[in-house]
Amino acid sequence: MDENQLNFMIALLSAISALLATLLMMFYRFLDQRRKLEVSPIYQAGLIQTANDVKFDQMYLSIRVLNVGSQHLYIHSPCIKIPRKIDEIDLHQIVTPDEKYPKRVESGEEYLKKTSLEQILSLLESKLRLNSNEKIRFQVTDSFGKIHKSKPIKLSTLRAEFTKIDANTLN
Repeated sequence: MDENQLNFMIALLSAISALLATLLMMFYRFLDQRRKLEVSPIYQAGLIQTANDVKFDQMYLSIRVLNVGSQHLYIHSPCIKIPRKIDEIDLHQIVTPDEKYPKRVESGEEYLKKTSLEQILSLLESKLRLNSNEKIRFQVTDSFGKIHKSKPIKLSTLRAEFTKIDANTLN
């Protein structure tokens, strides 16, 4: 191999390395700028403390929206995605119809909306007639129109969480 070929190979290797470094930098920049929300349910028990005792008040199902992206996002009302269609229309149950939206969620910030587990179960089982094997999802839409969903949850799981509290302790 003569000196010209060696210089050409070194220049070619340098150009390829620079291109790969640039592409890698662009990829990491893209990952850093992404907009992503994690949506998940959280089960909570309301407690009432008296002078001598602590009693359960009610079970709550909170919808947790965590902004894991690097930029703030505006979210619209969290809703429950119903698993079946009626007349070819997707069903969504708004969880918080009385609250003002959109809400600003900063990077790393968490938005939590607490709702009564009993009311949600009543709505899903009685009014919408869902059976215990059907699955629902919580979802929220950001200001860019992207839908962020939780993992699916069986209604039987929600019912099991609700029955963990002895019915005699509820008001």
